[in-house]
Amino acid sequence: MARRMGDNRAWAESLFIWGVVSLYRGEPTEAIPLLSRALAVYRFLEDEGGQWACLRAIALAWERAGDRAQALETLNQAQSLPHQARLTAQARWLRWFEDGQAGAD
Repeated sequence: MARRMGDNRAWAESLFIWGVVSLYRGEPTEAIPLLSRALAVYRFLEDEGGQWACLRAIALAWERAGDRAQALETLNQAQSLPHQARLTAQARWLRWFEDGQAGAD
């Protein structure tokens, strides 16, 4: 519905939540395209926080799918965002961000 109404932020949030749910259901290969679509919308919106959250979740999904190299590459993209340190500090309460660090930080 958000997509049909042209509400890009709501569309990105919906895709992100759908991707995270897929990830937690043990379906990382289903989560990656959903999270990647959310990432594209957040980039369009120039929403760095949304981009960072998507990249971290995608990194975790790649790790759970068994592709550690892709997980680290994606994590590096998240860490290269200008405000990633602030975003990391704000997200400490979400356990899955911590799980997705793949030994970095």
